[in-house]
Amino acid sequence: MNQENHCGNHLQINSLLNDTYKLTGYMASSELSIVYLGCHIESGEVVVIKEYYPQALAMRDMDNRTVIYKMQSSKAKFDKLRDAFRKEALILQQLRHKNIVGYINDFEQNGTNYLVTSYCKGQTLESSILADNPMAMSDRLKDTLIPLLEAIEYMHGHGIIHRDLKPGNVIMLEDGSPQLIDFGSALIPDKGSKYPIMTSVGFSPLELYSEKSAQGKISDIFSFAAIIYKVLTGHAPMDVSQRLFQDDIPSVRALNKRVGFVLSSIIMWGLAVKSAQRCPSLRLMKAALYVEYYRLKCLELRIGKSNKKEKPNPRL
Repeated sequence: MNQENHCGNHLQINSLLNDTYKLTGYMASSELSIVYLGCHIESGEVVVIKEYYPQALAMRDMDNRTVIYKMQSSKAKFDKLRDAFRKEALILQQLRHKNIVGYINDFEQNGTNYLVTSYCKGQTLESSILADNPMAMSDRLKDTLIPLLEAIEYMHGHGIIHRDLKPGNVIMLEDGSPQLIDFGSALIPDKGSKYPIMTSVGFSPLELYSEKSAQGKISDIFSFAAIIYKVLTGHAPMDVSQRLFQDDIPSVRALNKRVGFVLSSIIMWGLAVKSAQRCPSLRLMKAALYVEYYRLKCLELRIGKSNKKEKPNPRL
């Protein structure tokens, strides 16, 4: 989701929606939607409001509010994408987890659809990594990656796959805990179905580049492994399209010697190009994360004791 609006078609700030919400700011836009900051008129609760607005197909009517399609020939595609937008609301209604953005409301107005979710105050995991956040690696494993994994496990337990797991879709709250956001690509896999192609360089597995390839929990496992890779190395993995004929992706340990062999191996297993050769279980990843967390904590304690011993005696 881009942080700048290049289309200039967002609603006016202070506009009222559903006689319930007031728009207080513009947040971001994508090819399919515009995202606003808003508040509940009566309670004052701060919320996020996503408006279905496919940039290539839509425009505002003369009232500068109503969304219409640019050409009659765009109607079928406009309606198909609108149905997909509605599904995001249906999926979020099923998910109630402390590390998943909360569903609040959805409604139709202005010839389009709106989705209202809880506001997550913080920065994205992507921004946190780029800012070289001083958070200790052991704390990052325990407070960020393990809770995020548990949110994905919970989602998978409801038969839902996210299909767009990446650091930019994880908000780091002020207490350091993660919130998984943007379920616009999420769905319940169905054999024989065609899946819309929506990919993110470095974080999408090979099967997401095809409408017909089998997709499932194993697809999210790849993307979660890619998130761990980015957190521990500071770099996104080499995109899967560059690994088809010669897989030269550097291991996590090649980029960060502090990472233990077990976790590095599990991550690289999760990043296997072919889904049949990929780590099949988030439980294995969780076990590896806990092993690494306790290993690092032991090292930190050992280093702490060593530093105390080496500290000069001020009386000498």
